Amino acid sequence: MGYAGTPGMTWGWLIAMIFIQCVAMSMAELCSAMPTSGGLYYAAAVLAPPGWGPLAAWITGWSNWLVQITGAPSVDYGMSAMILAAASIRDPTFVPQHYQVFLLTVFIMLIQSCVSSMPTNGYDAPFHLSEECSNANIASPRAIVLTSGVGGLFGWFLQLVVAYTVVDIDAALNSEVGSPYAAYLLQVLPQTATLAILALTIVCAFSMGQGCMVAASRVTFAYSRDDCFGSLSAITKRVNRHTLTPVNAVWFNTIVGIVMTVLIFGGDLAAGALFSIGAVAAFVAFTIPIFIRVFLGPKVNIEHQMLGRPQAAMDGLEQASSGSSSREDQGADIDKAARRGRRFLAVDAAHKHYGALVRIQPDHVSIADPDAIPVIYSHTGGWTKSNYYDAFVSIRRGLFNTRDRAEHTRKRKAISHTFSAKSISHFEQYIRSNLKELVTQWNKLADTAAQSGEEYADMDCLPWFNYAAFDIIGDLVRYRLPNGWGAHQLRAFGAPFGMLSRGKDIAEVRPTPNSPATYAPAIEVLNRRSEVSNTLGCYPALTPFAKYLPDPFFGNGAKAVENLAGMAFARVNQRLEAKEKGVSQRNDLLERLMEGKDENGEALGREELAAEAQTQLIAGSDTTSNTSCALLYWCLKTKGVMEKLQREIAEAVPDDTDVPSFDAVKDLP
Repeated sequence: MGYAGTPGMTWGWLIAMIFIQCVAMSMAELCSAMPTSGGLYYAAAVLAPPGWGPLAAWITGWSNWLVQITGAPSVDYGMSAMILAAASIRDPTFVPQHYQVFLLTVFIMLIQSCVSSMPTNGYDAPFHLSEECSNANIASPRAIVLTSGVGGLFGWFLQLVVAYTVVDIDAALNSEVGSPYAAYLLQVLPQTATLAILALTIVCAFSMGQGCMVAASRVTFAYSRDDCFGSLSAITKRVNRHTLTPVNAVWFNTIVGIVMTVLIFGGDLAAGALFSIGAVAAFVAFTIPIFIRVFLGPKVNIEHQMLGRPQAAMDGLEQASSGSSSREDQGADIDKAARRGRRFLAVDAAHKHYGALVRIQPDHVSIADPDAIPVIYSHTGGWTKSNYYDAFVSIRRGLFNTRDRAEHTRKRKAISHTFSAKSISHFEQYIRSNLKELVTQWNKLADTAAQSGEEYADMDCLPWFNYAAFDIIGDLVRYRLPNGWGAHQLRAFGAPFGMLSRGKDIAEVRPTPNSPATYAPAIEVLNRRSEVSNTLGCYPALTPFAKYLPDPFFGNGAKAVENLAGMAFARVNQRLEAKEKGVSQRNDLLERLMEGKDENGEALGREELAAEAQTQLIAGSDTTSNTSCALLYWCLKTKGVMEKLQREIAEAVPDDTDVPSFDAVKDLP
């Protein structure tokens, strides 16, 4: 107000608040990934390029410590000035002296130190208190954003009130009362009201100073835990066994703060240095990890990474900052990687960097440990799916994406018989016919290569396994066509797609039996659907609006989701209508789904049946093709496996059989 007047204090505050909120949100992201005391310098070390971690941590750490230890003394100094100003208002003959301000400031700090030693705010305080919070990875970031946002908004309201009511700015700044704020209140309010508002302000200032003292003590404790204070760390890192708080760190900060308040005797300019030191140090401490995160750090979405307590020692920070996973290896942010269809690589890189437990979203933990499978999938374990799976719901929730335990149990009971040994034995005839077509196509490739003088045919197996999987799953949900319909009249999800015979990702689609044929790359459509759902899973709230986003990736993906849902609906409707007309049915996958009953004897409804049929189309084709390709890869890659496998099959299967039956190979070792 003294430098820029009322317009500057009004609009300057608002502009500064916007940028400060950006800083707060950036720190909230860091805190969500690394909820630990003194987390700023740890974040700087982890995110820094290889070799720069210790330096980044050193600069950030000491800058942040200066912010913390100057916070409480500066706030308490201002509060002492207000208290003594209130005394001057009551007794105009009283003029506060430097020693009185000093003693009152020290007294307040001693009280706050006692409170800070008990069990349990610059807006980064929740970052430093996160180890004493439950659900810290969510609660602390929210506290950071809310502290900044709410404080900034109400502060702006206060600025507006002052700007529109102040009478004489110079008089307020130069008043003998000793506090410009108190002098301003006297200009616009009676003495009693002024004292009342001052009292409320003093209470708020005490709370703020208290928050600064608590946060500072936890930062000092964290630094001591990492032996940043040398031999003194052995004392300041101790946790009191009665209060379970770092009492020694609290009183160490108090002593440093009292020494700093001696600057009061140097006059207003020297005392103002308390504020200046904190402001400059805060700028350095806050911007270094954010700058590294945005421009230099490893491109892994740190908002959704780490679960658990980070390494404490400074040498551990150096190791973390120059670990085995390079920036390129770790890929892009998980959400950005999903946008490019590479989400799995980002998650894999995060596991390689951080271990078996990785928090990839606030409520989504990825676990890469085979021993955890029976625990997580146990029906009594209490584990549930996160809202990531909401993005995969198109028709209605199915067995794959339902998040309700009771609903999952009901669906599992209704569908489980579909995959019994007896049911699967009925599917074998359809599976074998498509596998024979696969062998036929591969034999053609081998013959063509032999005619060209090549010993082997070079090919990419994954597309062929995709063709086979799609044709098989299409055959398993086929229905017997009424008289007069040719098999060519219905292809998509009602008969084999014909990909094996064509050797291409081209599927004929007829929404109705009499509609003109259209052709679509079914695998590409399915992949597009998976990519957009994986991306929206990072932001589930955007799912209903995906089709309206300007990025065609989302629009095309939403269209693919609708097309797949429409295909499933069409096939289910046609099968149900055919059944009502008495058309004989096949013992295939869709027939088994239609026969399913829950614990109350109720069959799946039309919509639910379509949802489960769509799940089988997506999960069956994608999982089958990828698993088949992986099995073939490791059989070929591992020395001796193919030779042994060929010998065992040759002993059990006649030479003229291209695709053996299950009974012929089920007893092989």
